[in-house]
Amino acid sequence: MLVMMNWLIWNCRGAGKKNFVSFVKDCTRIYNLGFVAILEPRIGNFRADQVIKRLGFECVVKADPVGYSGGIWCCWKPSVISIRVINVSRHCIHLHVDPNNQGGWFMSIIYAHPQESLRLSLWEELKSYKNQLQGPWCAAGDFNSISCESEKQGGSPANRAAINRFKDCLDYCELADLGAKGPPFTWQRGELLERLDRVVANPLWRSIFSSASVTNLTLPPSDHCGLWLRMNLSNQASP
Repeated sequence: MLVMMNWLIWNCRGAGKKNFVSFVKDCTRIYNLGFVAILEPRIGNFRADQVIKRLGFECVVKADPVGYSGGIWCCWKPSVISIRVINVSRHCIHLHVDPNNQGGWFMSIIYAHPQESLRLSLWEELKSYKNQLQGPWCAAGDFNSISCESEKQGGSPANRAAINRFKDCLDYCELADLGAKGPPFTWQRGELLERLDRVVANPLWRSIFSSASVTNLTLPPSDHCGLWLRMNLSNQASP
């Protein structure tokens, strides 16, 4: 029997908005989501806990924002998927996913700092993590980076040095872009469009989930597209 696993990774640009909870609940129902990662919620502590509780997910791990900057929430249904938290840092949550007790795989949910000089520590974190793990690995989220000049339209010329540093990190970690259906750019501000959000994975993960797909969803409350990641569990096996 084929079982499809549906994940949403989304920079919502603020989870304190009036209709945020109902909007996420609608997405959960429409896309049959078992896991939702919320990036840049812009609220923390007690207020964040109140909003998260209303989303209806039994399991949650979060990296609180610093003021209004950053933040990651990972929410999932244990009846759908088994997840163990490995590490939480300001810009990344590392998870181990084992849906059917066959060895599982690693998942990193990313929110990279919008300032390029402050992203470098995240690139180093991912390189260090790569040296420690063995097995299938996927990373998804808002990398706040483009991997080539064609992923930017409008605004000032692309920063070639920043592109190279991002590509060097992905190459070192053996993380290749899964591509995406839908809009080619995932973020827009006025006439400036960029592909900042993506899903990448190492060769072992891609061989196991060879039919995995990503769709960029236009979700109007935010200026970022959500990443709808679909994986067929019948393909998942022990590495």
